[in-house]
Amino acid sequence: LLAVGLVDEETPANKRYYGVCSSYLNRLKTGDKSFVFIQDTKTTFRVPSDPNTTMIMICAGTGLAPFRGFLQERMQNKERQGQVGKSYLFFGCRRPEHDYIYQEELNQLKSCGVLTDTFVAFSRKVPTKK
Repeated sequence: LLAVGLVDEETPANKRYYGVCSSYLNRLKTGDKSFVFIQDTKTTFRVPSDPNTTMIMICAGTGLAPFRGFLQERMQNKERQGQVGKSYLFFGCRRPEHDYIYQEELNQLKSCGVLTDTFVAFSRKVPTKK
């Protein structure tokens, strides 16, 4: 499963700007094949091994995807152990009505005690201002 932010914007010069990768992925249909290069970075960017460790997650746009996985893992740990450490999410995106795609899921994680708190900022709430 991929979380991709579709870039389709109007520039200050009143021209359309389409993201190369996001537009390509958006045009794919179910069953289409695409050849991609995936590199294992041997990263240590993983959910903490101790589920009681406090997590502070900071991201923008589709950078939310790995943290969503972290929170889903925390949910499983909570179901098994009954408790998990605190989790704070600082999240920024452009427009709440288009880009805050996991709002409902994050609200559910918050209501069940997996996500302690969210801090959200929107850079394009007013269309003409950043």
